[in-house]
Amino acid sequence: MKKLHLTFIAFLMLISVHAQYGITKKRKPEAEIIKTLPLLVVLHDYDDPLYQRMRVDLKEAMQKYWYYSEDITFVSKDELREYEKDKLKRDNYAYLMFSEKLYRANVPAGCFCIGLLNKKTFTHFKKFGNYDEKLTMADYKQGLYWLQKDLETVFDAKTWKENNQNTIKAFRENVETSTLLVDESLVTDDLKDQMESVYSYNYKIVTKEEIDRAIMSSSPNILYTKPYNYLSRPLVKSNDEGHSLASMRDNVNVVVLNYVYSAENNQPLAAFKTKANKKTTLKHFKKGLKVLK
Repeated sequence: MKKLHLTFIAFLMLISVHAQYGITKKRKPEAEIIKTLPLLVVLHDYDDPLYQRMRVDLKEAMQKYWYYSEDITFVSKDELREYEKDKLKRDNYAYLMFSEKLYRANVPAGCFCIGLLNKKTFTHFKKFGNYDEKLTMADYKQGLYWLQKDLETVFDAKTWKENNQNTIKAFRENVETSTLLVDESLVTDDLKDQMESVYSYNYKIVTKEEIDRAIMSSSPNILYTKPYNYLSRPLVKSNDEGHSLASMRDNVNVVVLNYVYSAENNQPLAAFKTKANKKTTLKHFKKGLKVLK
């Protein structure tokens, strides 16, 4: 057991202040309406084992961890289309689904998306879990929590900001009694090797499974690392030559940071940069420390 250097924590805090949680002002009216409507949750009925497992896990997770909507109905993709065809139903439902593919000018692939059934684009979307790994119940618990918290920013943005500031203050005050669980898959070997020389507070390099257990048990005095994906909506770019469409492509900008969360309440406390392979390096770590000098 080693200890995490306080200046590294301060560096993470500086980055976390600019965390892009919440939704855009343009989508706020939609988020308010979604809260008042019954929610249709799409359970894809594909034969692929990925979706067979998702049908079971997503349903269980929604029943356990979703509170933003009072009424939830689980439907297939075909049943969703029937709701869309009925104007009365279309105007009176919100829906949540997994984007199994990229939806042009709407959302990237591999995200959980929520919106109004009578709108062409989703209100909000979020990527759960660790990159392309199979989702666990801990991923659903943490992901659904933040999907809902993002929507809730529309109701009291001032309190939201104050709570974030208080969380950072609490982290600084209690860091000496907390253990940071570092996911071994999120850091490079050089950083693992040098941990002992740069850390002064408690930490452990662990597997994702151990972090999942901490999330599921809401363990006090435990922090954990998890990737956070900043994903833009797909933009359709074209090159118009003489009124003829020469080319068209979908562009999704992606920035990946490794966040530090509290296992007790899933609050994001800090973040640090990654390289191309989505891992944090010793170099990134040292640069962070240098900024504070």
